[in-house]
Amino acid sequence: MASPTHAGTLCYRRSEAGALEFLLVRTSRGDRWVIPKGRIDPGEKSWEAAARETVEESGWYGPIDARELLRFRYFKPRRGREDEVVVHLLAAAGHRAPHERRAQCWASPDDARRRLAEGRSPRHASELAAVIDRGVAALGETPREPGA
Repeated sequence: MASPTHAGTLCYRRSEAGALEFLLVRTSRGDRWVIPKGRIDPGEKSWEAAARETVEESGWYGPIDARELLRFRYFKPRRGREDEVVVHLLAAAGHRAPHERRAQCWASPDDARRRLAEGRSPRHASELAAVIDRGVAALGETPREPGA
C-alpha cells in the first residue's frame, strides 16, 4: 500500500456520564464536519502529523496511539481529487488555544456518523462512518441501539 499523504486523529473522551464522545471540527471552509487531519510533512511520522494537526485545528492534545487505526480515502471537492488519510486514536487530555478558528463539537458515535455524512456522497459517508465504527471497536465499546 502506498504511503498516505495525510494523517488524522479520532480524538476521544468520556463525558461526565461516562459515554464515549468523538471530536469533530468544521472544514476550513466551514461547510462540513471532519475529524482533525492534515498533510504529513517530510520526515514526519503519521502519528506526529496527526497529533500536530489536532492541536492546530482544535487545541486538543493528549496521548496518541502510534499504531494505525485505519486508512480511508478523503475527497477534496475544491481540488477534485482524493487523498489517503491514516488515522490514529488520541485520548483528549488537555486543551489550549488552537492555531485555527474552527467550530468543533464532541459527539456520540451515532451523532458523529450523522454529522460526518452531511453533504457527502454515500461512499464517502460510509468511509467516514467506518472511522467511527473502528474507533468504537478499538475502544471496546458495545454499539448501542438507537434510543437505548
